[in-house]
Amino acid sequence: MSVAILGAGLTGLSAAYHLEKDYEIFESESEAGGLCRSVKAKGFVFDYGPHLYFSKNDYVRKFLNDLLKKNLHELKSSAGQYSFNRFLKYPYNVNLYGAPVEIIKECILGYVEAVHDSRKKKPETYYDWCLYHFGEGYANHFMFPYAKKIWTVNPRKMTTDWIGKRIVMPTLEQILEGAFHRSDRMLNYITTFKYPLRGGMSSMIAGLTQRITPVHYNKKIVRIDIKKRKITFHDGTSIFYEKAISTIPLPEIVKMIPDAPASIREAVNRLIHNSVLIINIGVDRSDLSEFQWIYFDGDEPFYRVHFPSNLSKFCAPRGAGAVCAEIAYSRFRPVEKEKMVGLTLRKLKSAGILKASDRILFQNTIDQKYAYVIFDKYRKTCVERLRNFLRKYDIETCGRFGDWDYLWMDQSILSGKRAAEAITTSAG
Repeated sequence: MSVAILGAGLTGLSAAYHLEKDYEIFESESEAGGLCRSVKAKGFVFDYGPHLYFSKNDYVRKFLNDLLKKNLHELKSSAGQYSFNRFLKYPYNVNLYGAPVEIIKECILGYVEAVHDSRKKKPETYYDWCLYHFGEGYANHFMFPYAKKIWTVNPRKMTTDWIGKRIVMPTLEQILEGAFHRSDRMLNYITTFKYPLRGGMSSMIAGLTQRITPVHYNKKIVRIDIKKRKITFHDGTSIFYEKAISTIPLPEIVKMIPDAPASIREAVNRLIHNSVLIINIGVDRSDLSEFQWIYFDGDEPFYRVHFPSNLSKFCAPRGAGAVCAEIAYSRFRPVEKEKMVGLTLRKLKSAGILKASDRILFQNTIDQKYAYVIFDKYRKTCVERLRNFLRKYDIETCGRFGDWDYLWMDQSILSGKRAAEAITTSAG
């Protein structure tokens, strides 16, 4: 075949869509979607973690509107923060109202000192970045605790390449306004977003798979002969290709190449990431929260909880509610997985999200081995070396773990488009 596309997640499907012809797709799982899949059971719909569509890119907006059409509805963002055993509005940097008075004081004074500190040096790590822009109050009470929970590493180990628009940079006036009273100001990178009315994010994947060549499922790759351009699968079958587009995580694809040089193996061994254990719970009560999702920076095992039934009424049976808790772990912060469901239920009850009287109608657990790339000082140079090596053998990588980047949904779609264009250009 001309082009072998490895992986039928959102990026791989996007690559196929933009190639249009002369390709075949191979997926190791029994269904398409990757991280954009959905679980459907007993009237509940749970995505593989929260996925929202808030892109301002005109091309992506048209792309998704064409796929989902009338199944796409718009919502106003409503996010919360659970700190100091109470609920605050998110983002916390402009919504201090409701926090303990001493904490508010520390955050505001620390911010003012940081802004006017003429001796401060340009930050190199995320730890320094937090202190540089927000001061010790915000950093110690909000930013550092949450960073350790989601990224599983000390903020001193992280660079700042991933931040972009993800953290709001407020003015002192905005901070004070949100400290004196509950503000209605929508100061966040997500103000409105769109979400499928029915079917969760898998409805988007279904719309995309209908427009491309059928996917070969259950095709787990065990070996790639980069010189012969040959891929061997676990079932004993093999294919030859001229070019390939891979969405496989970089550490995994290198394992499939027996003759990868030592320098490449050394580079891939320096890449780090976290994993996420997702606990989905359906209960017989719909009024679980005023928020669509909530961030947690305390001793709870989860760093974020979101409510699919607050995104669409069709994500839960009538009168029922859906809650999803995300727990990050890695070799730097291991967790006892077998204890996480019980602990999560207890913490959701102590926070007041679940009640002792709630009856659980559905429950399952999803374990995502690759969840988020961790940005450290080795990432950039190692990724460049790995991708250049694979390109020498006509393998173009893309997607969150092919690019080894913190990509949102719209960026993943564009990453697949870019890979398709790169392959087409090199073929020409």
